[in-house]
Amino acid sequence: KVISMKKKGAPSIGELVIYKITKINPNSAFAELLEYEAEGMIHISEVGKGWIHDIRNFLKLGQTGVAKVMKSEGNVLLSIKRVDERHKKERIKVFKLDQKEEKMLEQAAKKLGKTFDQAYADIGFAMQEKYGSIYEAFKAIAVNSEKLKGIVKEEWLETVEEIAKKGFEQKEIELKAR
Repeated sequence: KVISMKKKGAPSIGELVIYKITKINPNSAFAELLEYEAEGMIHISEVGKGWIHDIRNFLKLGQTGVAKVMKSEGNVLLSIKRVDERHKKERIKVFKLDQKEEKMLEQAAKKLGKTFDQAYADIGFAMQEKYGSIYEAFKAIAVNSEKLKGIVKEEWLETVEEIAKKGFEQKEIELKAR
């Protein structure tokens, strides 16, 4: 099962989002936004630099990638050509880290006999709001669990702290001089 991050609302203009192509037309493609409950459209003019004769030479069904949100009200319009390689790599790295930490959120839910959706409703969205991502929240909690208070519902405190510390255990590194 692929877990994808959940975010409230719609993406903001200029935001880099992770997409998965769901439909290809002659002059556009539609993509599921993996972090939102939304779909975006990529016009052929936003697929690549220069004139594109056939969109299917650039996009395939099921393909995933990073796109920039050009318009968010009503229909979400996306651009692939406006995302440079450096930002693309950074965005994918953050996405993968968040997937890893979502598994930690799922573990906490299981331990407490709750569903993954309940975990998001109870603490996930609050963690994202405070720290920007689930990954950053777990990282901060592993260092100082006091940061949980006021963000996480009381019943989750101990379990989330335990999982965060286990997930971010600092490994001792022994340096040897020659």
